Parts: sequence; structure tokens; C-alpha cells
Amino acid sequence: MKNPINLTVAALLAGLVLSGASLTATGCSSKPAFCSDRDQLEKSVKGLTEIDFGSNPQAALQDQLKQIEADASTTFQAAEQDFPTESRDVEKAVEGLGKSVETLPSSPDNKELLGVLRKIADVAAAFSRFREATKSACD
Repeated sequence: MKNPINLTVAALLAGLVLSGASLTATGCSSKPAFCSDRDQLEKSVKGLTEIDFGSNPQAALQDQLKQIEADASTTFQAAEQDFPTESRDVEKAVEGLGKSVETLPSSPDNKELLGVLRKIADVAAAFSRFREATKSACD
């Protein structure tokens, strides 16, 4: 049986990240270059739903965070000029999650995990706003 915290984070992210959105092919040349990068970033953010919070969540979060940071960097280099506020909001949320993960002990209690879950929700919400802002350009 899955840890209730795993189910909570999965449900939370599913609601925020997947709310009416689907990954789209970005092969059309009329779309900005950041659209395919945005789709990759979306996959990385969704990867937070696959983290097992019952078995060394700090290491799993750090690994996923590295992927998100790399994808965000690529995405925002191309999108920041057109979507500066939304790009910065995601960057700030990712930074906040990173700080929260750094201070997470190897065997966190539920209160400590709740703080991290809030930061994950912040990342998902910020990305959702970014995705919505870029929708007309990419979808």
C-alpha cells in the first residue's frame, strides 16, 4: 500500500499540473523554440508525482529537482523575454523547493514532509500559470 503522503502529492500535482492540459507535439515551425522545452519541463514537474516519500525522499527529490532545474533553465532562456513574470515565478518556486529539500532530514516526519509538499505545490502552480500564459503561442 502506498504511503498516504505519496497519494496526497500525486493528487495535488495531478490537479495542478494536469488540469485540462495535455502534452502536445511541437514540431510545427511556427511555434516558438521554447514550446518543446516547455513540454519537457512539464514532464519533469510531473515527475514529482512519482517520488516515494517513504524511502529516502530527500535523495529522490534532489534528483528530480536537478532535472527540473536543467529543463527550466533551457526553457526560460528562450521564453523569458516574452513571459518574464511567469518564468521568474517558476524559477522562484523551484528555488524555494530546492531550499526546502536541502534542509529535509533523511528520515523526515510528516510535518517536515508537509512543508516540502507545499513547495512542490508552489512549483506545480507556478508552472501551471506559465503553461497557461504560453498556451496561445505553443498549443
